[in-house]
Amino acid sequence: SPKMSVILSRFCFYCFFTTFVSLMYYTGDTIRYSCDHGYRINGSNEITCKMGKWTSPPKCIETRETCPSPPAIKNGASFGPLLTNYTTGSSVKYRCHRYHILEGPETVHCVQGKWTAQPTCLEPCTLNVDDVSNNNIEMKWRLEGELFFLHGETIDFVCKQGYYLSSSSRQSQLTVQCTHGKIIYPTCIMKGKTIAVFAILL
Repeated sequence: SPKMSVILSRFCFYCFFTTFVSLMYYTGDTIRYSCDHGYRINGSNEITCKMGKWTSPPKCIETRETCPSPPAIKNGASFGPLLTNYTTGSSVKYRCHRYHILEGPETVHCVQGKWTAQPTCLEPCTLNVDDVSNNNIEMKWRLEGELFFLHGETIDFVCKQGYYLSSSSRQSQLTVQCTHGKIIYPTCIMKGKTIAVFAILL
């Protein structure tokens, strides 16, 4: 009937997408497809409702592209079965060396011949006793052994006896943070010490 033809021109009736909540779709609506691991989509990944019918759906075809051994990362390594080639859908895990912090995904995946993004291992800081002494500071808390600090950890210093922060410095500057393996040491000066600056006029 004319009434039915008007409805069909506005809607696609829902027939085979039984997992969706909607039972009908407007003309112009789209549904997007994705393939399982190990398969890639052939054709457009969307179908469109047009005048009561869906456009042709794509096909998922098996991919035989493989990934080489997972890339090495600085201060870390992948672990698990070591293979020459990995099929799409395979995954490996990374872990960092001692005192290093893993940033990013622990697990990476082989997808159509390429690995997903690898993590990085953030370096720790090692306290340099010479730098501590030369800057006239010492640790606020006495710790034994070799001193390692993880990335992001804070370190509290105090001035040595008889030394102070300059008047332009803030007390908070005695607390520093380990950042990517580096420590910026605060400096204390001797109380009452003045520095003479001479200008040579030519």
